Amino acid sequence: MKFLESDLKHNDYKQINEQITKEKEKVVSLVKRGMTEKETVELFEDWIIQNMEYNYKVLEKNDSGLETSQAIGNIQNTSSACILNREGICGGLSDLLVDLCNEVGIEAYSVKGMLSMNQGAAGLHQWVAVKINQMIFYIDPTRDVSLKTRNTFYTKEQFYSREGVKYEPLAYYDY
Repeated sequence: MKFLESDLKHNDYKQINEQITKEKEKVVSLVKRGMTEKETVELFEDWIIQNMEYNYKVLEKNDSGLETSQAIGNIQNTSSACILNREGICGGLSDLLVDLCNEVGIEAYSVKGMLSMNQGAAGLHQWVAVKINQMIFYIDPTRDVSLKTRNTFYTKEQFYSREGVKYEPLAYYDY
């Protein structure tokens, strides 16, 4: 079932919310007793990589006629839509990782900003800051889903000084 806001009727919301909760609980149930915070985040990241697709169509003029900048705020770019549709873009994929981490008590936040690459591509983007063993690490689930591989967890200095790609948060926070 594709989750599109335009298709919903009032009575559908309860059923969809129950399905979202059930899907997230399935993922959280994969966490085993004794796993470290890092192992848990890696498990969630691997699950996202294996079960999600990057939906490039959301960035084109979508079904509701929204242009790219509007689509990013659309319901299709949420963790709920991602887990139901098994696809999304940066906001939904990042928010899904944040939701899963927070569900098990691991502090995580979505970071919004600009992404530019040496090839000239640039635009709005979203990634994740996660607190593991009292240290903040940065992860880009979108990149990992697109490449179907998990990258390292980067410190702030490593993440924002990577060669070939430039992440610029809209605001800096001291997590």
